[in-house]
Amino acid sequence: MFAIPIVKINYRVHISKQSHIDLIAKMASKEDKKQMLKDAKERMKDVTPAANTHFSKDLVNQTVSFDKDDLPKDPVLHLQDNTDCKFTVPDGTTLVKVLIENCNNCTITLANGSTITTSTVEVWKSNGLELVSHIDIGTLQIDMCKDVKIRFGKAEHLTQLVQAGVDTMTLSFVDKPDLDQVSGITELQKTNADLKDGDNISQFITRIVDGKVLTEKIIRLANEFPTTAREQAKHEKDIKAKDAAMTAMAKQMMGMDDKLNEGDKEEIEAKLKETAASRENNAGTIDGDNAQARAEFRRQLGNEQFKIKEYQQAAVHYTESLEAYPDNPAVLCNRSMCWLKLANHKKALADSDACLKLDPNYTKAHFRRGVALLEQDKFVEACKAFRACLDLDPKNAQAKSSMMLAEKKMSMANRQTERD
Repeated sequence: MFAIPIVKINYRVHISKQSHIDLIAKMASKEDKKQMLKDAKERMKDVTPAANTHFSKDLVNQTVSFDKDDLPKDPVLHLQDNTDCKFTVPDGTTLVKVLIENCNNCTITLANGSTITTSTVEVWKSNGLELVSHIDIGTLQIDMCKDVKIRFGKAEHLTQLVQAGVDTMTLSFVDKPDLDQVSGITELQKTNADLKDGDNISQFITRIVDGKVLTEKIIRLANEFPTTAREQAKHEKDIKAKDAAMTAMAKQMMGMDDKLNEGDKEEIEAKLKETAASRENNAGTIDGDNAQARAEFRRQLGNEQFKIKEYQQAAVHYTESLEAYPDNPAVLCNRSMCWLKLANHKKALADSDACLKLDPNYTKAHFRRGVALLEQDKFVEACKAFRACLDLDPKNAQAKSSMMLAEKKMSMANRQTERD
């Protein structure tokens, strides 16, 4: 965030009027760029380098050490369906990632000097599991497990632990036992009344914040970026402070009658409005009733792709918008237009029909329905659709010309039938 005292600069002497406008533009885009960087980093977490999966499965009461000479190049270690086993990744062994699936009463040790290049360990559907790590783990994901024990040699080895559907879990640190924590659904229900037994969807993230182990529920912003209520509140507070300073700067600039003409002032106002709209689109969570915020964000992404004629990608965004909030006739109508552009007339017709069920007076949906029917040589139904459009919008030139075309084609088809 920029330093507020910058508002006190004597603009008349030091900065030109175009520099004022450029500065507002830079301030307006800085937060968006920051968000884009965060989004990119989040997407990169799921990107795994080219690797070869090494399975160790169906073992019972075995002790296994994964020596580097026994592993393929760039190995992803996948422990699967093992029982009462002890696994060790020794000093000098490098893995891309560690996956632990359906392993019961097993112990996995990541020795000091071993390496996980993606710094990622994923555990799911495992009971009575103990994971001992003497190395840094950037992301530890634990899903649908019971009675899990996680032990770090040092507190600094934990970056973030994400859990969902974990019944009971203990987290301990050899060097700082005062940070030890009990977690899992039973414990989390004490501070999250809406968390139900058997909930495998709600996610919680555990990190060391200000010297303490903190577990928080993950929420997602309208743009699907994951965060927590605490972080969101801090972010909004920072944004308000920045907006206040930006507005103060803009007002000071707007009052410089001898430096800014009306066009300059209008440009500044437009940039401020654009910034406010951008931040509003990125605000809000998708939990509960706020799914509509996510749907609106996706709708706007679809509109942007449509404008540059990326119709397939626009359809994808509209589909994701409808998944978040299905009862939106405008999005259905927009996706119908995408299908028309992609020559998928059956899907265009289906979306137009779905739109009209929600809003029978949606003019564009009647027109697009008519186009879809016309392209399928259903001339009578097409004429009816165009007529419905004209009843709602008598001056619609496209509907008039399209109905004339449908009538002409229908007449030609009838004459052909008579000749046959």
